[in-house]
Amino acid sequence: MIRPLLLVATLISLTWMPWPVTVVCMILSSIFMPLSGIVFGVIADLFYAPYGSTFLPYGLLWGVAASGVGFIVERFIRTRIMGA
Repeated sequence: MIRPLLLVATLISLTWMPWPVTVVCMILSSIFMPLSGIVFGVIADLFYAPYGSTFLPYGLLWGVAASGVGFIVERFIRTRIMGA
């Protein structure tokens, strides 16, 4: 139940909350579902990046970073659960 709720909270935070809350929600959702960081990064770019404004899609880059953190943390959590 927490996973869908966290995904909805991240989607809502993209439009209604300040960006630090969105980043925290994105990292937390990436811990449970690692590819969600990339998806929310693309959605953030679609919402907020004006056409032709920049060469780099910053939302996507931050989403890849959040997904990387999510993969690493998920691996440590699985190792600790399986090793205990």
